[in-house]
Amino acid sequence: MKIASNLTKIDALEFNKIKNEVSKINWDFESKSDLRGQQSLFSSSIALHLKVPNQTQDQVLSIRESSRIIECKDTYRVPDFPEIMSWTYSYRKSRLGRIMIVRMKPRSYRPIHVDSGEYFSNYERLHVPIQTNRHVLFFGSKKCESVCLKSGYVWKLHNQKPHGVFNDSDDYRIHLVFDVFRFNYRN
Repeated sequence: MKIASNLTKIDALEFNKIKNEVSKINWDFESKSDLRGQQSLFSSSIALHLKVPNQTQDQVLSIRESSRIIECKDTYRVPDFPEIMSWTYSYRKSRLGRIMIVRMKPRSYRPIHVDSGEYFSNYERLHVPIQTNRHVLFFGSKKCESVCLKSGYVWKLHNQKPHGVFNDSDDYRIHLVFDVFRFNYRN
């Protein structure tokens, strides 16, 4: 099994609406508000979160603790992204978990890891590459397991298997990442 599977091509008009909203993000501001970057595992990217684990605002949780939280809630940023939210909610009519827009730095990598915990037992991770190129590769634990995720498609990442990503280019890689509930999702 490949580390990622191409699920569906996105309608060009819908994809352009999503791209347009993403193009308006002030990434300098987002880099100051993304607390994930304080953890070395996430230092290669910045994420703008639209849905997050349902925890109180003053709770600071470890990765392991947050992976136990099944329910998610909208963030204050949701009104800024009506097209993205409308599209993700209509995609497969599935219950949604976390939603984020992730910008990976040029010449960076996210080491091999497995997304584990109760949360990932209940949700599957989908990626929509917004800005990417042929030098951005998702890879598994074997060198022969690598794939370049093309823009304009929805990709299912097999994130409960070892995986990582390497941006071997001088450009940022931007993905819309969202999780759908496993038990009402078919493919």
